[in-house]
Amino acid sequence: MFGLNKFTLYTIFALLPGCLSAQPNPAAWPDELNMNYTPSSAFDQPGAFMSDMGAWFGFGVPSEDHPECYGAFTGPWLMNGQPGWISDGLIQFTLTDITGKTVIRPVGFEAHGFPGRLEQSMKFGNILMRSELVFASASTALTRVILINPGPESEKVIPVWKGRLFANTLKAKILDDGLRLTDKSGSRVISLRTTAGAEVETVNDSVFSLKNKPLTLTPKGFATYIVAVSSFNDSGEVSLGLSSVNEVLGNPDAVFDKNMVRWKGYLQAAFKNLKSSPDSAAAPGIIVKSIQTLTTNWRAKMGALTHDGIFPSSFYKGFYGFWAWDSWKQAAACAWFNPALAESQVRLMFSRQDTSGMVPDVIYADPSGDNFRNTKPPLSGWAVNEIYDATSDVAFVKEMLPALLRYHAWWFRYRDADQNGLCSWGSADNTLEAAKWESGMDNAARFDHAELVPSGDHAWCMTQESPDLNGYLYAEKLYLARLCEAAGRNDDAATLRTEAGKLRTLINEVLWDKTEGFYADRYAGQGRFIGVAGTEGWIPLWAGVPDSLQASSTANIITDPTLFHTLMPFPTLAVRAAGFAPDKGYWRGPVWLDQAGFALAGLRRYGISTTADELLHQLLTAQNGITEKGTPLFENYNPLTTQGQNAPHFSWSAAHLILMLMQR
Repeated sequence: MFGLNKFTLYTIFALLPGCLSAQPNPAAWPDELNMNYTPSSAFDQPGAFMSDMGAWFGFGVPSEDHPECYGAFTGPWLMNGQPGWISDGLIQFTLTDITGKTVIRPVGFEAHGFPGRLEQSMKFGNILMRSELVFASASTALTRVILINPGPESEKVIPVWKGRLFANTLKAKILDDGLRLTDKSGSRVISLRTTAGAEVETVNDSVFSLKNKPLTLTPKGFATYIVAVSSFNDSGEVSLGLSSVNEVLGNPDAVFDKNMVRWKGYLQAAFKNLKSSPDSAAAPGIIVKSIQTLTTNWRAKMGALTHDGIFPSSFYKGFYGFWAWDSWKQAAACAWFNPALAESQVRLMFSRQDTSGMVPDVIYADPSGDNFRNTKPPLSGWAVNEIYDATSDVAFVKEMLPALLRYHAWWFRYRDADQNGLCSWGSADNTLEAAKWESGMDNAARFDHAELVPSGDHAWCMTQESPDLNGYLYAEKLYLARLCEAAGRNDDAATLRTEAGKLRTLINEVLWDKTEGFYADRYAGQGRFIGVAGTEGWIPLWAGVPDSLQASSTANIITDPTLFHTLMPFPTLAVRAAGFAPDKGYWRGPVWLDQAGFALAGLRRYGISTTADELLHQLLTAQNGITEKGTPLFENYNPLTTQGQNAPHFSWSAAHLILMLMQR
C-alpha cells in the first residue's frame, strides 16, 4: 500500500449507488474468491478471474505487486477456441496532467472481487478513482470509472484509456465502428467501445489508446467514464453485437443496477434455503464462494451448443466441455438460485441424446469431439426433480420426460447383459477404459480386474454388478415416477414404482455383503464380491435402498476411522484397502465432495442426523480452504492432509456444498 487511508476511500464511495451494505447485498462479500492475478504471458495458466452471464472470457484484478497494471482489469482470458490471456490488462485507465505530457502516478491501490463485480480504487494526486467491471451480457463486459474531487480546488486532467496486447495473440486496428482486435482467421473478434468523444489511436498492432477530452473536475465534483469490451466468435456476429453494445453505452448505470439486483437475487434465493447446523455461521460465505464458482464456469450457447451449460472448471483446459453427471449435479444446485440456468444445463445435455436414448459422456461446442464411447452415471431424473422442487415448473417436467424415460430405458436395454435386472457399467467400443469412465470413477480400485461381455448392439458391459449404478437407477425410478405424476402420467408412475420395488429387492439380495455389512461390487451370476470397499457402497443409502439394520451398518462403516472416517472424511477408497492413494490418487483415496454429499444425504434420510452434522462440520472445518476467504474449491482433497488437489474452482464441488448446506 502507498499510505492512503482506506477508510477515506470507502467513506466517500459509500455515498455512491451500489456501495457496502448488509448481506445478501453482494458488496458485503468481498474476496470470497481471490481474483488478484497478473499473467506474464499469453501462455500462463489461468490464476484467477471472474466471468458471468455465460461469457466465454473473464477478467481479474491486478496483483498488488504489479503497479504497472493498476487501473486495468487483468485479461481477458479467452475460452473459445485455444484459450489464453491476450493481455495483462487490456484497457487501462490513466490520468495525465492538462498538458498531456506527465502521467499522474496512482497511489493507495486497493482491489477486490465481489460476487459478479470487480473493483479497484486508488488516488491520482488529489483525485479519487473507483473502477468497476461487470458483465452486461454473455458477449460484453462493462468498465465504469468514477472520479471524485474531494478537495476545495478544481483539478484539470486528461483521462486516457491505454491498451496493450501480448505479442502473437490478437492485432489491433481502427475501423469505422471503433477499435477492433482480431486474429488471422477472424475466429476471434474483440471490440472496444467507449462513450462518444474519445480519440482512438494505435501505436502499432499491439499498443493503442482511447484519449478523452480534457476534464476540469470542480470541487466535490464527479465524472464518469465507460468502456465496453465485447467478444464475438466471428466477424458475422459483430454488427448485431455492436448494436446491443450501443444500447448498453446509452445507459450504462442500468447495467450495474441490474447486476446488483441479479446477484442479490442469487444470494437471497440460496440463503433462504440454508438449514440450521453447527456450521450456520460459515454457511453463507461458502454459499457465496460456490455460486461464484458455478457462475464463472457458466458458458452461453454458441455455435452448435443450443443451450447454456457449465464447465467443470474454467481453470483447467481439459475441462472445456460439458460432462453428463457433472451437469446433473450442477443443475441440481443451480435450481435453487438460478433455475433458468439449471433447466438450460439439462436441455443442453439432452440436445445430443442419440436415437437409442443414450446421453453422451461429454459434449463440446464442436460436436465432432462428443464422446459416445460411454455415458455417465444416471442422475438426470434427480436433477429434474430438484428443479421441479425449486420451481414447480410442470411445463419443464413435461418437456423433459420423454427424453428422461428413453435414457432410463436405455440402461436396462444395453447395460444388463444377463437380463437379471441388475445393470453394470459398460462402453460402446468394447474398451475397459470407456467402461471405467462411464462409472465416473475412472481409476477406481474395484475395476482393476474388470472384464467385459457383449450386452447389445454396439454395447459391452462389465462382468461385475455395482451398487452405485443400481442405487442410482433405483432412485431414478422413484424420481421419474414423481415427475410422471406431476405430468399426469399416473400409469407410467405406477409401473416405475413397481419396478423400483423389484430393483430394491435385487440390490439387497445380490449386492449386500453380509460379512462386511456394506454394499459392494459382485461378479455377475456368482456369489463372490470384488472385495474392495469404496464410496460406491454408500450410494444405496442415499437412494433409500437399505432397511434400517443395513442403514445402521452402513453408517458404522462410514464412521470407522480405519475405513472412511479420516481427518477429512469420506475418502473414495477405504484407508486399509490395497492401493489406497490419498495424494492425487484420483478415485483411489481422495475425497470428492459429491460422494461426501451423497453420504450425508443418506445418513439424514435414515434419521442419523447427529452423525451427519458432525461429519459435515469435520468436512468443512478441516484445513482445506473451504471456509477460508480467497481459497478456491478443488476437484478433490487429500483425506489425510486435507489439501485441495487437481482442478481448482471445480463446479460439482461448489454444487454439492450448496446441496449439503441446504441438506438436500
